[in-house]
Order: sequence, then structure tokens, then C-alpha cells
Amino acid sequence: MTNKSGLFLITISLMMITNCSDNVSGTDDPDKPGSHNLEFSISGDVEDEKTGIIGFFGAGESSFANESDHMWQLLSEDSDPGPQTFRLDFIYMDLDEKVSRPVPGTYDVGSISYTEDPDSPVFTVSYVNTQQSIAYSSAFAEICGEEYAHTGTLTIDTSTEELVTGKFAFDAFACDQGSISATINLTGEFTAPRLDLQ
Repeated sequence: MTNKSGLFLITISLMMITNCSDNVSGTDDPDKPGSHNLEFSISGDVEDEKTGIIGFFGAGESSFANESDHMWQLLSEDSDPGPQTFRLDFIYMDLDEKVSRPVPGTYDVGSISYTEDPDSPVFTVSYVNTQQSIAYSSAFAEICGEEYAHTGTLTIDTSTEELVTGKFAFDAFACDQGSISATINLTGEFTAPRLDLQ
């Protein structure tokens, strides 16, 4: 799908899906079974360091049978306790074909329509500052009229039915009236167990 209106609608829909999902829950103690661990830094127009909890679901691995056949996600937010300050969600979606949990390897982060290898997943990533209600997305690179759609990479080191680990480095953009208004770079690593969202 290369139509910019379609890309925008898909991106907004994905953000609504992830924001309406049950909260990611778990512990941020790496020594406890089922731990949820995420650490990343933000640079560019915003400077920050974040830690949080993360998990994965989709591709037949959750109770959302119909949706998960065509979508695989990493969902994350702040660790409990404390107020939520962010959401960071990685989404791989194919509207035509069923998807499966990605195997270890390095994948593109960018817009839904971007791919150099049609057989390789492309992840669209959204980062939301929930305190200021500002959304950044890798997809906004294309939606806001830029000529590029590849913004970075997601590397998956381990991929099992119970645990996915890896690292990422990519740019995300805020969009205001059809133009990029801010650019941030996110770099980090994660250990994500499978989520059973009800």
C-alpha cells in the first residue's frame, strides 16, 4: 500500500489498537522469571533515557485470533509503579498474508510500504509521549512527504514461543499539518516475554 492517505489511516489505527490494548504488565527484575525489560535512549529534538516493561503478541500467539493472524507486535510502557510517561510499540503487519513471529535477524524500521526485500518484515514503530500527547512514528517519514521511508533497524537476537530479545536504532518523526515538526532517534535493547492479552 503506497497511498499516503492509506498509510496515515493504518498508522492511526495501529496507534489506537496499541493504546487500547491491556496494559503490559510484569516485573522489571531481570532475575525473576517472566521479566519484562526495556532500556532505551532518545536523542535529537528530545533528549531522555527510558526504562520500561515490554512483551510481544500476535501471529497466533494470543487470544486475539483474527487480528494476530496478520499482525505481530512488541508493546511497551513505563515500569510499575508510577505514572505512565510513554508507549513504544513495534508493529509488523501484512494485510494480505498471515504473519509469523520473526526469526533472529535484522529487520528494517520504516513505513508500511517500504521494503527492499518483499519477503522480509518491515516494522512500523510508534513512540508516544503520553504526558504531552505527542506521537512520533517511523511511518511519518513517508506520510509527511519525505522521500525516504527507511529509518533504522530492529535486530532480533532470540525468538522463541516464550521470549524475544534484541536491540533497535531508528529515527521517528512528529508530523504537524503535513510536515515533519520534530525528529528523534531511539536506541535501546529489550527482553520481551509473550503476552497473553485477554
